[in-house]
Amino acid sequence: MRAKAITAALAILLLPVLASAAQPRSFKKKDFQKQYRRVLERYAEGDFEDAVSSLVELESAAVAEYGVKVLDRMLKAKLIVLRDLMVDGGIEVLAPVTLLHEDTYVAYLDLGSSPLARHSRTMTADLVQFYAKQGDSQESQLMASGLMASLAGRFQEAYLDSAAAELFALALDVDPRNAAALQGLAGLYERRGEYDRTVVYLEQLADVDPLNREGRLRLAVNLMRVDRQRKSGETLRQLIDEPDSDWILSLAYQELARILTDNADFTSARSLLEEAVGRLPRDPSLPIQLAYLSDREESVDGDIDLLVWLRRSAEDDGESPRYLYSQIPKSALEDLRRALRQERQDRLLLLAAALDGHAHFDAAAEAGS
Repeated sequence: MRAKAITAALAILLLPVLASAAQPRSFKKKDFQKQYRRVLERYAEGDFEDAVSSLVELESAAVAEYGVKVLDRMLKAKLIVLRDLMVDGGIEVLAPVTLLHEDTYVAYLDLGSSPLARHSRTMTADLVQFYAKQGDSQESQLMASGLMASLAGRFQEAYLDSAAAELFALALDVDPRNAAALQGLAGLYERRGEYDRTVVYLEQLADVDPLNREGRLRLAVNLMRVDRQRKSGETLRQLIDEPDSDWILSLAYQELARILTDNADFTSARSLLEEAVGRLPRDPSLPIQLAYLSDREESVDGDIDLLVWLRRSAEDDGESPRYLYSQIPKSALEDLRRALRQERQDRLLLLAAALDGHAHFDAAAEAGS
């Protein structure tokens, strides 16, 4: 993926239609393009799942018939269709099309179809970068940044960390306040153990999205890792003082208790964990930490049956707070994807109008032939 230039394949959007002689006779380009337009029509009508399934079926059939060598020809055929649609609908028709191809990429991953997944991934990345370069309104730039971050999140989920980092960074170049991109980069650097860089992005995230509780929890944890214990403790206390009751609250209690324990303030740590058990009575990890603290604080008689809570923890079907923390952070990304799908509606109207205009043009051309 090239970050600063339109790829050679994408440049076809601005070039004349390729001469038919340049296309291999075995690949029925016009038939493929007609079926691709039908896929786009379904998508423009709101039949999102059907459109993805139809595109998977269309491309898979082409690969089955011609082999993977057809992938480059399919890409060019689709880009010609999109170039023609842009003549009628403008650059904004690319935004919903990009979401279609991102969803198709995910579908190929689920199917285990690596060649088609790579093909769809490349096309989606090229489209979103082209859209970002050509869109000149603030609304277009925000949409482009969101599309980049969404796709980068897919790369992150597939452990394509270098590609994810590059695309997250591009998203921030377009919109420095993109919360999903900030959280994504923080997650990548935290996984690498680069905690100083992690803190930088998480502090920016806290500024642009102060309601993001997962981001603030991760900031507190990583502040401890870079020896900024006081700020970490303040952030954890703020989370504890809020009314939510979930895994983020549990870890906030646990991490603040650990700070107090490390400072030999056993009484405060014990009081804090007892409060936590009262607020989260179904969380077995808190009594376990309290039992360990009681055992460590020799002046206090342990009144927690550690064996009982260890057994209860083993029987608990839920995912532990520590496990949830170990996963790729997605809260900002999930918010972003919901927003993108809400914002695509107006652009679907543009896509539908462009497809309708092109259909009339094709019908007139066939009638005159």
